[in-house]
Amino acid sequence: MQLFAREPPMAEPSARRLPPAPVYADITGQFLDDDLRTAVLKVISLQRAAGPRGFVPDPAAANAVSPEALDTLLREDAAVSDIVVTREISNCVAYNFDNVRGALMRDDLASLRERIDRGVHARLGSFFSDPDSLVAENTGHFWYPPGGFMGWHTNLRTPGWRLYVTHCDEAGKSFFRYRDPVDGQVHTETDDRWNVRLFTIDPDRPLWHAVYSDTHRFSFGYKIHPAAAS
Repeated sequence: MQLFAREPPMAEPSARRLPPAPVYADITGQFLDDDLRTAVLKVISLQRAAGPRGFVPDPAAANAVSPEALDTLLREDAAVSDIVVTREISNCVAYNFDNVRGALMRDDLASLRERIDRGVHARLGSFFSDPDSLVAENTGHFWYPPGGFMGWHTNLRTPGWRLYVTHCDEAGKSFFRYRDPVDGQVHTETDDRWNVRLFTIDPDRPLWHAVYSDTHRFSFGYKIHPAAAS
């Protein structure tokens, strides 16, 4: 089953418009194949060899991603976009982003990561009638050791679609949590060992979301947008 119907087709490349996207979708089975898994595992193996340097467990991690914590942020009308501007919302280990405080800069990881990036871009054709007009921009490379978290945030500084490929050592011990901006319900999507998730960052309907892990969780994030906007 196609996530995005090819009828009506995507607008012509000159229009640089995207078809409608769901608030949230798990696209693991439609997206993940052996080649992409192999590319991800090679990067993870290199990360493990170096260890999760810079990680500090936070005993308050579970509370930081709770529905109650989100209720407080909503009551205060807080603006929490991402870890670039508010690094304190997460204790995860970040890689190869010089605008993220404390990120580890590793050329060897960046080189291996490029194979994942190419694979993700190649698979956009599974959903879009004109994938060559789109860019899958690397926006996140994170390791969440046990006790790792990323608190509630919206990514509103950079709207668009987000796609995350994640791998966990153990299924059922980590999750992606989000608040549906349409009905206000909070949903907890428990991780399998492998997940591919797609969700929308829309300034008109902020998607508050958070991550928590009690296992080793590795994630590779992308912003998908028209090429003319890159």
